Amino acid sequence: MGLLKDRILNIAILVSVLWHFLLIVSVNPVFKTGNIIKYNTSISFLGSILERVMPGEEKPLMSRLRPKESKIDKVETSDADFINRDSEKIDFFYYSDTGNIFNLNTYRKKEAARVNFSDFFIKGKARDRMIIYKPDLGKVTVLPSDFNSDYSATIKFKISSEGFVKYAECIISSGFSEIDQAAIRYVKKWQFVPSSEDGQEGVVRVNFK
Repeated sequence: MGLLKDRILNIAILVSVLWHFLLIVSVNPVFKTGNIIKYNTSISFLGSILERVMPGEEKPLMSRLRPKESKIDKVETSDADFINRDSEKIDFFYYSDTGNIFNLNTYRKKEAARVNFSDFFIKGKARDRMIIYKPDLGKVTVLPSDFNSDYSATIKFKISSEGFVKYAECIISSGFSEIDQAAIRYVKKWQFVPSSEDGQEGVVRVNFK
């Protein structure tokens, strides 16, 4: 008899649990959060954003990534006849210190030119002193490649006891400062045999051809 009561009690408990479970599932809870109607709050913001961002027809990705080609109209040569394609060679002149007119077309600084040159002593004690070194003219001066005239400059110089030229100046100009400076640089590179006498002077004429 006691076993039957226990079984009936268990069945009753099981039925009660199932009933409460079904009741909980079927009923939706409602929580009161305050008087929402009082504040009249509107939360529909997504619709207005979509209305402003409504695109037209979306272009394909490749057409957006393709760079814009610059359109260059063909230039008609007939409309540009005022451009002179053949630049004319213009002669420039200037007056030297001697008053002579010099044409720059015959004396422009270009690559170093191989020119014939010579020098000889005019006077001075250095005339009897042995020269042990004279440089190549092309290493001390740059002359125009169309150098086609004869020029000469007279240079006065002094020699140290070690045999080096310590001072040089042009006393008779060729008429052009570039040629005078070339002659001075050339003479300054000379080297004589050492001597006990210091300050020997000499005068030399350098000819360019």
